[in-house]
Amino acid sequence: MLCTVATFVTEAQLPAGFVLHFEPAKQTGARSEANLPAIGNGQPVDLLLDGSTGKRLATQPIPDRRPIFVFDGASAYLKFDGKDDFLALQGVVPGEKELTLFVLAAPKENPGFFSGMFGAAALGQNDYTSGFNFDFGPAPTKEISVLNVESAGATGFRDLLTPGFFNATERPFADFHVFTVRTKIGTNGTEVFLDGFKGGQRERADSRIAMDQVIIGGRIYSNDANQAPFAQGFFNGAIAEILLYDRAVSEAERLSVEQFLLAKTVGLNALLHGLKGHALEPVKDPPAVQMFVPGFTVEELPLKIGNLTNVRYRHDGKLVGQGYDGRIYLLTDTNGDGLEDKAEFFWEQQTLRSPIGIALTEKTIRGAAVFLLRAKQKCR
Repeated sequence: MLCTVATFVTEAQLPAGFVLHFEPAKQTGARSEANLPAIGNGQPVDLLLDGSTGKRLATQPIPDRRPIFVFDGASAYLKFDGKDDFLALQGVVPGEKELTLFVLAAPKENPGFFSGMFGAAALGQNDYTSGFNFDFGPAPTKEISVLNVESAGATGFRDLLTPGFFNATERPFADFHVFTVRTKIGTNGTEVFLDGFKGGQRERADSRIAMDQVIIGGRIYSNDANQAPFAQGFFNGAIAEILLYDRAVSEAERLSVEQFLLAKTVGLNALLHGLKGHALEPVKDPPAVQMFVPGFTVEELPLKIGNLTNVRYRHDGKLVGQGYDGRIYLLTDTNGDGLEDKAEFFWEQQTLRSPIGIALTEKTIRGAAVFLLRAKQKCR
């Protein structure tokens, strides 16, 4: 029987010494403090501010390659499309012999081809020989069943979620999980953890991991001798937080960070699966007016009139329109196609302020009449 004791960790209690901390949920406030334009839910992310003491920027200058910011006021993540979305930064840390990476992410699928969440490399070199890469392996999978970590001193594909890993087959795509890599020199120097449970490990020879260039949501490599390494192997899914330490953290420190991140998965999964409601999304080529209940037909009148706040049919079939500027129109169908195409004034003077409703009567002492409802004006 495996027993765990949950200990709630606050951000202030996180182990010191992280050299990168990207947290989408804090981007709104961070951008305001940095006098940067605000970013709203559903918008592409041009840059991500680092919450560590380095205050670095992960950027994407090409609009079509930007991940999407998803935010509900409490939880947030970046949505990567798996085609070409990624963020990049340079000069994170000098070559280090030890590193620990934590990623809070929800993979949507694994199409194969070494789809990666994180990659780092020396300038002009591949991540898997000079730096570090964390991906889902070369072949497609239906769940989180393969985790590959390669680096300087540990090259070549190696699945570190070996058969028999605790509960591995019950880690589906499309939910948030905590992925941890801890690496140092030694026989079992590189280790992988999933949601706090240890997977596998691999040896790592004496080496330093270069991080001259870093990719979030992809990798940096080229197996073509005639082409320099470039961003590829893009991640399809959501990333909610990244923490990087320039040392191999202790077991106690690892557990504290993982518990801190796991505590956020409830809110993030609710946001991811729409349990908090879906944000409004723009419709491509929407109609000018759309009814959301059946039984209605919408047709545009061939008229150019200012803002009408109310339209009603009179007893004789004439359509009356009330303008917000106080003018009242009589609208007529001159060619019998069922659409009013002519407008003439019933009341032309702009002496009425803020009319918002009308009532039509068939007979008064002066004939057909229009009664108006006007918004109450508060005097100061």
